[in-house]
Amino acid sequence: MAVKPVLLTLYERYYLPLQKALLPSLQAFITGLLPGLEEGLEVYDRTDALLVKLSLLVGQQVFYGALWGSMLVTPMVRLPASVFIVTHFDRMASLSQQAYMLGYDQRVVKSLCLSLQDSNALVQRNTLEILLYFFPFATCLNPAEPTIALSFEDMITVVSAASLTLLRRDMSLNRRLYAWLLGTDIKGGMVAPHPELSTTMEEHTAFYFSTYSRDFLVKALINILKQKDVNSDPENVTSYLRPFRIIISLLDKPEIGKQHVRVLLEVVRAFYSYCREMLGEETITSSGLSGNQLASKIKENKNASEIIKTVNMLVSSMNSEYLWEYMTRRFCDDPPTPPEQDRSHPAPSVSEMSSLIIFLLDVLPLELHADIQSHYLPEMLGTMLRTLCSHIDAVCLEDVTQGLRACFKVLSKIQMPVAYMDVEAGAQAEETELHAFPTLRSEDSGLGISASPSEQHLPPGVTMGTEENGVFKEGEGVWRRGGSIDTMAQCLQDILAFITTRGPIEEPHPDLRASSVDQKSLMVNVGGREIKDKLTELFTPNKRKSHSSSDTRVSAASAEKKRDHRHSGHLDWSAGYMPRGKAEISEACRQAFIATCHLLLECTTFPIYLSEEETLAFHTDMFGHTGYQVDSLPVWLRSLMTLCCLSRDYNIQHTAVASLLELINHSQSLTLVIQDKQRRYQSSESNPLSGRLQMVTVPPIYPALLRTIEEGTDFYQRVSRVLWSQLDTERREQHISCVELFCRLHCLAPSASICEDIICQALLHKDKAVRLEALHRFTVLWHLTREIQTNRTMSLSRSFDRSLCVVVDSLSCTDGSISAAAQCWLVRALSLSDVIRILEPILLLLLHPSTQRCSIQSIKQNLVLCVCESEETEEGEEEDEEEAESEHTESADTSGAQVSTDNTSSSSTPYPSIEEGGMVNGLRRVESGHTQASDSLSSEDEEDLELEAMAKSRLLKQEREKREAIDSLFRHVLLYPVAGGWRHLLQGLGLLDSLMRSSAECPLVDALSFTSLDTSSAAHLNLVSNLLQRHQQAQDGKNFYGCLLSPSSTPSAPPSLLIELLVSLCLRFLRSHYPSYLSLSPLDLQGNREVQVKSVAVLTRIVNQLCCTARGQDASDMESIRRLLSGCKVQQYALLTLSASMYISQRGTAKGQSKGVELLEEQGGLSEESLVNFGAGGGQEQYPLQMELLNLLQALIVLEYHVWSGETRESSPASTPLAREWQTAVLFQQSIKAAQYVQSHPITAQGMFVSAAARALQPQYGYAMHPHWVSLLCSSLPYLGRSLGIIVTPLISQICRNLDELVKLYEHDGGKTNQSLSSRKENIAPDYPLTLLEGLTTITHYCLLDNKRSLVACDPVDVRNARNAVIEALPQMLSSMALLWGVVMREEFQRRASDSGQSSRHTSTSVYFRTTKVLRQRILEFLLPLTGQYGVQVMASLGVVWSNRKSKRRHKNKVLPVASESRQTIVEMVKSLSTLHTDTVLHLVKEVVKKPHQIKGEQKSTLVDIPMLQFSFTYIQSISAQALQENIAPLLSLLRESVQLNLAPPGHFLLLGILNDFVNRLPNLDNKKDTRDLQEVTQRILEAVGGIAGSSLEQTSWLSRSLEVKVQPQVCPEADEPDDGDGDAAQASTMVSSSAPSVYSVQALVLLAEILAPLLDMVYRSDEKEKAVPLISRLMYYVFPYLKNHSAYNMPSFEAGAQLLSSLSGYAYTKRAWKKEVFELFMDPLFFTMDASCAQSWKSIIDHLLTHEKTMFKDLMSMQSSSLKLFANADQKPMLLKRQAFAMFSGELDQYHLYLPLIQERLTETLRMNPSPAVSAQMFLMFRVFLLRISTQHLTSLWPIMVTELIRTFTRLEKALQVDKDNSKLAKVVRGTLDRNGQVNFSQAELDMYLSACKFLDTSLAFPPERIPLFQMYRWAFVPEVDVNRYTGPENTLIEGEQECIPHIVRVLEGIQQRYGETSTEHLEFPLLPQRSLSSITQLLPFLRTLFHSFQSPPTSSDPATYFPVADYPPASSHAVLMRLEHIAEEEFLDSMES
Repeated sequence: MAVKPVLLTLYERYYLPLQKALLPSLQAFITGLLPGLEEGLEVYDRTDALLVKLSLLVGQQVFYGALWGSMLVTPMVRLPASVFIVTHFDRMASLSQQAYMLGYDQRVVKSLCLSLQDSNALVQRNTLEILLYFFPFATCLNPAEPTIALSFEDMITVVSAASLTLLRRDMSLNRRLYAWLLGTDIKGGMVAPHPELSTTMEEHTAFYFSTYSRDFLVKALINILKQKDVNSDPENVTSYLRPFRIIISLLDKPEIGKQHVRVLLEVVRAFYSYCREMLGEETITSSGLSGNQLASKIKENKNASEIIKTVNMLVSSMNSEYLWEYMTRRFCDDPPTPPEQDRSHPAPSVSEMSSLIIFLLDVLPLELHADIQSHYLPEMLGTMLRTLCSHIDAVCLEDVTQGLRACFKVLSKIQMPVAYMDVEAGAQAEETELHAFPTLRSEDSGLGISASPSEQHLPPGVTMGTEENGVFKEGEGVWRRGGSIDTMAQCLQDILAFITTRGPIEEPHPDLRASSVDQKSLMVNVGGREIKDKLTELFTPNKRKSHSSSDTRVSAASAEKKRDHRHSGHLDWSAGYMPRGKAEISEACRQAFIATCHLLLECTTFPIYLSEEETLAFHTDMFGHTGYQVDSLPVWLRSLMTLCCLSRDYNIQHTAVASLLELINHSQSLTLVIQDKQRRYQSSESNPLSGRLQMVTVPPIYPALLRTIEEGTDFYQRVSRVLWSQLDTERREQHISCVELFCRLHCLAPSASICEDIICQALLHKDKAVRLEALHRFTVLWHLTREIQTNRTMSLSRSFDRSLCVVVDSLSCTDGSISAAAQCWLVRALSLSDVIRILEPILLLLLHPSTQRCSIQSIKQNLVLCVCESEETEEGEEEDEEEAESEHTESADTSGAQVSTDNTSSSSTPYPSIEEGGMVNGLRRVESGHTQASDSLSSEDEEDLELEAMAKSRLLKQEREKREAIDSLFRHVLLYPVAGGWRHLLQGLGLLDSLMRSSAECPLVDALSFTSLDTSSAAHLNLVSNLLQRHQQAQDGKNFYGCLLSPSSTPSAPPSLLIELLVSLCLRFLRSHYPSYLSLSPLDLQGNREVQVKSVAVLTRIVNQLCCTARGQDASDMESIRRLLSGCKVQQYALLTLSASMYISQRGTAKGQSKGVELLEEQGGLSEESLVNFGAGGGQEQYPLQMELLNLLQALIVLEYHVWSGETRESSPASTPLAREWQTAVLFQQSIKAAQYVQSHPITAQGMFVSAAARALQPQYGYAMHPHWVSLLCSSLPYLGRSLGIIVTPLISQICRNLDELVKLYEHDGGKTNQSLSSRKENIAPDYPLTLLEGLTTITHYCLLDNKRSLVACDPVDVRNARNAVIEALPQMLSSMALLWGVVMREEFQRRASDSGQSSRHTSTSVYFRTTKVLRQRILEFLLPLTGQYGVQVMASLGVVWSNRKSKRRHKNKVLPVASESRQTIVEMVKSLSTLHTDTVLHLVKEVVKKPHQIKGEQKSTLVDIPMLQFSFTYIQSISAQALQENIAPLLSLLRESVQLNLAPPGHFLLLGILNDFVNRLPNLDNKKDTRDLQEVTQRILEAVGGIAGSSLEQTSWLSRSLEVKVQPQVCPEADEPDDGDGDAAQASTMVSSSAPSVYSVQALVLLAEILAPLLDMVYRSDEKEKAVPLISRLMYYVFPYLKNHSAYNMPSFEAGAQLLSSLSGYAYTKRAWKKEVFELFMDPLFFTMDASCAQSWKSIIDHLLTHEKTMFKDLMSMQSSSLKLFANADQKPMLLKRQAFAMFSGELDQYHLYLPLIQERLTETLRMNPSPAVSAQMFLMFRVFLLRISTQHLTSLWPIMVTELIRTFTRLEKALQVDKDNSKLAKVVRGTLDRNGQVNFSQAELDMYLSACKFLDTSLAFPPERIPLFQMYRWAFVPEVDVNRYTGPENTLIEGEQECIPHIVRVLEGIQQRYGETSTEHLEFPLLPQRSLSSITQLLPFLRTLFHSFQSPPTSSDPATYFPVADYPPASSHAVLMRLEHIAEEEFLDSMES
């Protein structure tokens, strides 16, 4: 603060004295001083004084000049400078004296302007005061005044700046400004008053303002409006708002405000230009933008909306009508603008005024002033039109066009008056009218007529209240008859008529170019002629080329007129018109023509109000005419029609067509409305409108005229042809309008076929080029129609359906180019979202009312209701079809088939069979109930009745469950109430199929998936939607034609997405059948079947394309497909239909009705099945549908995989993975067992599918279907997932069964054909087995081999399960392969036989196996790939097959099996596999034997090691020795490794068999190592077999090495079929141990007996024999215990052991191993206790023993009986004799004859000792051996001994009998005859002796006589040879004491008969005595009697009845007798086992 005074001191002291030198820096110095003039500062006064001093020093003018200069450049000093000026101005002095204060140059003006715009109000106030002092308007421009000479422009600039202060809204500023403008001073006094006009202040201000200020202010405002001196910045809106705000402020001042009219035009212009700047010039000036679009653009632009708001405030502050009145006046100004204003205020042109009017109408809201729109604007329009008419000669065509556009804009803003009625009419009547007849407006007439833009602005009449009458006096007539509106419409026809007549051409204007045709409705009658003149020429050039002068025009027109009158009819209405070329018509002409047409159309939409009388007159005028002649058509109409058809200027032509069509459309609509209204008013009793005004829109063309055009001319056809032809490629720019017009024409034409015919003719033309061109045109039409439909508010009422169908049909055209063109159209159309348009006609076909259908549930209910009058009707009908269906089926399931399948399926893979559903369960439950009930019954009668009733109820229950299961298949069915709809459906589905087929890349399905049935987009869709609702209604059981229910009451809304709609429709067609009660032709049934097949085909295509789509999509897109599938229940219905179809096709095989069905029918109740008519064709008619359904399922399975992969289907996800897995498994099991569809599970996990797949290949479902099922399941393999194993198992099984059936059929050779095949009269395709084989191959290879190429990822667990299942099924498959292989072999054998001429020409017995080559190939294709990876499993399975193929013949005593033919086939099949060489086979066999897989068969699992060895045994036998030679090592390896395994005994037997075969066929091995290996293997195998042989032995005591036989029964080898060796017994014990009893010991012994000796002989060469002895000893260690045991249970082993020893003992080198033990056995007391079967073996053993040991026989004969210490003393002698006899008996004939002396000596010794009966008996046995083993010549010396001993024995017997007789007399007396036979008095030894003697006699007699001639000498002593009774010689008395010579036989016979009194009549043959022992002597009677009679002639007895038993002697066959004797002797040695 201290600085300033010091500074001022410096200035005063040093600066001021500078004086003139200060001038250069004066302005800067003043600028520096001025801040000190701040009020309140201490230095204020010093600074002021300093400045005054300075001004005086430098000169005041210079000083003030510098002061203004500093104000100009330094804003901060303006306040102190202005304060300085104002304070130093002397108000009392004159202005001229103080002029210096303004400086000396023009800077003062600039400084003033800047100061006026300063932000500080004080600066502005001071500046305004300066203006008030220095620049009064009255004097400031006076050059005489000494102030600065201001120019006019300077003054305007200052006024502009001053005006801006108004924006401050500061009263002090405004007061000073208005004082300046209105000529008052600061104190309120008048400035420069006028002596007369300034009497009062008001008068003075008015005078002053108008005289001095006004022009400046106006100019200033105009400058402000024009933004002069302002840098325009569209972003800163303030500068744009200033002018309007200033004017608004000025309007508040009445003295100034009322003069605003002078700037109003500029305001509007400024407003227009500002908005252009804000929005961009194009936006405003483009005529394309409608008012609404402009408004929305303005809303987006804040600045523009601010400007408009401000202008609106400005307009509102004036009178509401003023602006429009002003604009109208300016538009109509006749003289231009006053000349004085020309400089800055140019006159507006018509064009500019038109633009401004259009702009104002667009941006200013008119709604606040309804009277403007309803009354003022119509008047404004009338005025504008009149002006245009009157000045048309002075206005160019462009202006005319713009003026017409302005008129159009005015027209568009006109609104009908809110309430327009008579004075008498009250508001109440108005309401009545509107309520009684609400359909006054055209769009309400229900005709779908499109409202015009103007009409859409009409506000609803009631809502806006009524205005008071008479408010607008001048406007009342506007809407009445004769008012502006009416005259516009009425002028139209007059003007158009005048255009083409001569009248207006009288005053032509040569300077005008061709002008427009119909400036039609724009003018009223006033000034009409001029506009008519103007317009006349617009038409003439279009019609006539020559227009050289007006005269030619006139004459041409008149000639034309005459010609028109002469001609009539279709062809001549356009005669005489010549079109003009396009070049001859100017652009202006076109624009005017178009504008005129546009306005004309709009004018016709306005109604007028008529009184009752006027209305009646109007109706009479309108409908009175019946018709016109063609030549009496109004000229304006004819000329328009002609332009439409002939013009060459497309623009004009299209405008003409559009206008005429719009007029026709409008006229038709209005006529209908008027007729409708009239009809209703006439029919109502009291006309509510009587005495009141009626609103009427007058049609521009009356009905009669329209009829004439339709019937009397070919206008429509010609125009359509013209437009169609313009769619070619040359006229592309015309296409859009062309198509729009074509569509419009199509909709307005009297018949829809007019346009369609032209298109279809072209599309179906014979010429291909025409067809292609037509397709191109159709494509253009199609694409452009889309634009039209989307642009218009309402879509077209007709579409080109027929043409579309032809194009869709041509998609599948055989001609490639045509189908390709159609394809291009389709792809493009789909890419542009046209799918709904394409589908619309197809949907209308598919939804045809004749195809309505009803659910079977509701029909069943109705039928049941009819029968039983039940009350509960509501429930079933209210339910929606799907719910009903699902509920019913679920209830059905749980009660029926589902339960049963759950309970009866024991295995893990259930196959619920619908045919048998619930049977097992029902039976079980009922039986248990029955037993309980029967217990509780009392009497028997009651019990019987009860049982009968229960049986009946059980039957009923079974049938009910069965019926329920069947009916559940038909609950989804829909029934047609009427026939015949199938034709529409087939057509629609055909088109749909064509579409689907051709859009292979899935664009169609993509489009369907994203397009909804949006009824707002196309009018026809309303109809589609309506039909959909009606069909749904009918399906729900309601009336199709009934009123549509509200959406809430209909149970199911129609689908929104198109794909849902199509899928649900196809499913409906699939489910629809004809009911059984409808009378139908076969054609109908066939048609419906075709519909079903076609619908499935379409569905399949949709699903296939969805699959393609799904492959490339992410998870979010899948949801829609999931919704589609679940919402439409596609899978459920597909499966249901398939199951039902399968049921129907197999139903034909069921014979008759069961009793249960009859019972059910007695009880009543309709079944769903009975309601459906399936036709009489049986199963085969179902096949096409089933085939398509299978394709659909295949596609669905793939789709489900893609859609649900990676998606968990469970609703409640478990917490842990294990729990999730468990839950998944449980849900899967539930689904797979369910008999009905289970939601949220894939098809492959559905019980229905699995059960169908399991049953599908059964014969009753039709062989024709099998290939399709196989194909489906093969292609679905990758997608089966968890179900893979479950589905594949029964499938494989059934395929194998079917193949087996075919083979059986083949084997029967057509004789007894298999029942299942012959019962079906069905032809099986010849390639059927090949199809099955290929399917089997695919399935098996998929499951077993790695599928690296598969595109589908499978769960390893599922694949593993399936693999296990398939491996389990391998045996069955290989069994079938073996059967087929057998067929192949047989066929090839027969063919070879026929080729070699051994048989007649070979013809296959079966058509199925004719192509054996292919069949063989297929079998190999199946097997070969498996052998690599699964060789072991294949081999194991072959083992199972092998074990199942039992031999039909039994091979006795065969331990090793002999392969049957079927088993040989298996071997042959294996040998034909190229991948399995012999070494591989042996290796695989070895692997299987090492680890025998347990293959689960039908009953139980079996080990396959034994069958495998059996196979290899047969296999090795079948290969050549050469092959064997090459595979010695693998074979030995197999044997070596197998023998080490813990095999079951048959395995070891087989190893031995293989070894034996090998050794026999390759006796000499060159390789020593091989020989060593062979010996080692032999040793091991034999030891193993020996171990088995010893398995029935046990140790005699602990630690003892001696063995004995277990006491247990043993199996004889021949008692069992050898093939069963690998059966159950094999599993009984696989352990080979000495402790476990074995059934195999006998077999082992038998096998050893057969093989051992020769095998060892081969294996060990001659120099190695000794090596074998220890092995034999080890084996014999197990054999001898069996031979020591003579128990009956051990006999099989004993016999086998004997055989073994017999074969072994034949080789001398082995005797060391058995000699000692055999001799011990021979001397064993029980030696002879054995079966007869063993005797032969023992004979050879003893023979070998005696042969190999030279002295053994001699020792035996010399042996003393005492050496037999084991026997009792009494038995020692006979037992020795017996062994000696057996030793001889074992030898050959005469083997021991050299020892006869020794033998005789031993015999003599024995006889000398008085032998006991036992010894005698053995002696006779020995005699018999002599007879058999020693020839006659050597036997001579023994006969005396033998005969003597025989006689001695007989004599002893005679005596015994005699003695007994004598001694018994006393006994007889005592006993009487009670014991006539007496007791046996002979000991058993005696009986044996007598029997033995008799046997010797019998042997001697029976022996061939020539063999023992010596005995014939002795015979007579024993048998009577001569009949003594026949003696006729001399009597010879006997010497006393001398007995008669009677043969011993006779004596014994008599003795026995006397003693026992018995006779015998038995007939015997030699040898006569076969029995082993006697129990009584009487048993010899038959023998004795036969001998008695056999050697003498029969006695001559008179009694012929007496029978004499005679034996034939000598016997016929001596050899047979000898054999018998041998046999008897052999048996004689053996002791019976019983003893």
